[in-house]
Amino acid sequence: MAAEAGKKEEEMSKVKITSKTHVKPGKTIGRKECQLVTFDLPYLAFYYNQKLLFYKCGEFEDKVEKLKDGLRVVLEEFYQLGGKLGKDEEGVFRVEYDDDMGRGGVGSHR
Repeated sequence: MAAEAGKKEEEMSKVKITSKTHVKPGKTIGRKECQLVTFDLPYLAFYYNQKLLFYKCGEFEDKVEKLKDGLRVVLEEFYQLGGKLGKDEEGVFRVEYDDDMGRGGVGSHR
C-alpha cells in the first residue's frame, strides 16, 4: 500500500516541458537602464527561480495566451522584469532592457 502511494506521488511530481517562449512588452520601448541602489544589491546574491504552475483543466492554451497578454502589458511599465543585469564603467550594477536583445523578456516553459 505504501509503495503504491509513493509511486503515485512520484508520477504526479513529474513535469514535462512541451514548449518554451519569451514574452516581450506589447509596445516598443527602446533601450532603457535602471541603476540599482545599495538596497537592491544584497538580492543579487540570491538565486530565486520563480514558478507559476498551471493545472490542465478546460482550455489550457487560452489560459496561457491570457497570461502572456497580461505579461506584455505589465512589461510596458516594468521593463526591468524583462531586462538583464549589467555594469557601467565604474562597476555600478544596473538592469538593462533593449528591444533588440535576443532573448529579452520574461521566459516561460510549458
